[in-house]
Amino acid sequence: MNKAIILAAGQGSRMGHLTENIPKALVNFLGEPIINYQINVMRQLGINNIHIVRGYKKEQFKITNVTYHDNLEGFNMIHSLFQAADEFKDKLIISYGDIIYSSHVLNCLVNSIEDIVVIYDVDWLAQFSLRFPKPYNEAETFKITSDNQITELGQPIRDYTDVQGQFIGLIKLSSHGAKIFLSHYQKLKSNSKSFKGKDFRSIYTTEFLQSLIDDGHKVTGCQIKKGWIEFDHINDLNLYEAAFQDGTLNEIINMSDIKNLS
Repeated sequence: MNKAIILAAGQGSRMGHLTENIPKALVNFLGEPIINYQINVMRQLGINNIHIVRGYKKEQFKITNVTYHDNLEGFNMIHSLFQAADEFKDKLIISYGDIIYSSHVLNCLVNSIEDIVVIYDVDWLAQFSLRFPKPYNEAETFKITSDNQITELGQPIRDYTDVQGQFIGLIKLSSHGAKIFLSHYQKLKSNSKSFKGKDFRSIYTTEFLQSLIDDGHKVTGCQIKKGWIEFDHINDLNLYEAAFQDGTLNEIINMSDIKNLS
């Protein structure tokens, strides 16, 4: 496993003034841009062929020894992902650009043998409880069988039992899985310019994964417990910084270990 695609085209408008002049992935957290932490973890694990899909304020990306692809139209993650369609010949990691994770989280994917593998956190409530007064209102469905096959994800929850974990924005594809991903995208694109009544280019990652599942493809879950954080809102940044200072962030992710990788 040597290739990764990081999706970092978005502005992150909910980060407020912090993203007036830079993309969300470049927002500073504890002295480093968010994206640097995951690049450090990737390189520690031998993933050096790193591709970044940029868009908003693309000129702000100054990271060396990476390959850039551009999504200048906006739209959502899947549209960004397939700006790097030429890279879907080999096994690869796909990562959201606004998350930070420990090496053991990424190792869960590196060591997996299935074709399409999705990281999910069974201890997601710890992070969501820090960020939200009503964490279940922010969660989405995630259902998985006893043999680790995902049956549903990304929908509004109807009952607590709908939430067996949470997708964190990390996917691994084998070379065959990469071909499945690309073929499925091309199939959806050729059949219609819309997807469930909206512009096809606006499809979410979870919608794409669910479409794969509904079409009979196996999407396997790789279970973790904590070890990651995401930045969706400026409040997340403030909460994580405060939790780092008082030591409580270590209950979710040990940032000191990740910072020492650089």
